[in-house]
Amino acid sequence: MVALETVRNMISTQTGSNITTGTFTSPVITTPTLTLADTSPTADGGIGFDRTNENLSVGDSSASQIIHMGVWAAFMPTWTGVTYGAGGVRTGAYCLIGKTAFVRATFIFGTGSAITGRTAVNNMPFASKMGVMGYGWILDANVGFYPTIAYVESSICYCDPLTSGGTYVSHAYSSSTIPMTWVSTDMIGFNVTYEIA
Repeated sequence: MVALETVRNMISTQTGSNITTGTFTSPVITTPTLTLADTSPTADGGIGFDRTNENLSVGDSSASQIIHMGVWAAFMPTWTGVTYGAGGVRTGAYCLIGKTAFVRATFIFGTGSAITGRTAVNNMPFASKMGVMGYGWILDANVGFYPTIAYVESSICYCDPLTSGGTYVSHAYSSSTIPMTWVSTDMIGFNVTYEIA
């Protein structure tokens, strides 16, 4: 009779073999390669990998739970209070790690671009669990930078310039003349980090 430990050792040294059934205690696996299907499994404990968005998917018996791997992905921000004009350039990107979202967005003025009111991006990639402040900026291409407050509320991120007109620093709403008269190559943007809903 072959001892169980001997069988275990034999299995641990096999190469090119497929083991389809059985239970092994403390097996030795040398340099394994695990290839996950490009799928969104629903079976409990099933694992897949979304190669397009680079996320892991784990089944929970009824759906596929996403484990975000922290890869940056592009999105097109929709700005309110802005006229894009012929040469305006919008860019945006986000990174989701677990339930934490990192989002950035910018708009660079072109010919015919204008500010018509309070500026905001109203299509954030993920809704926030609660209101949260971030950092933003306005670039006056002829002068320099103005700091702004980026405030995320649900799926909207407001980008308001700061003002020092009162006793304390506060925020104002952008307009065609606030914080300056806007011209081509001026820019508005923000970076925010928040917990998703």
